[in-house]
Amino acid sequence: MLLIGGMRIRFISTFFLILFVNVVLLLLISNLLFNDSSGEFVVIFFLFLQNTLIITFLVYHFSIKIL
Repeated sequence: MLLIGGMRIRFISTFFLILFVNVVLLLLISNLLFNDSSGEFVVIFFLFLQNTLIITFLVYHFSIKIL
């Protein structure tokens, strides 16, 4: 039961970490969109970074769950 509780806490903390990263990157992207007229490359880079972080955390979580 302790392991299940630990996995639940890890899932919740991973979820909130992904949510925090999404909010921070969304604020950065909106700030760049409103302040920089030629920042399309930077916006695409931040979107790529966001997707990479989400996929990394999901793979990490499910690999821990399988093991």
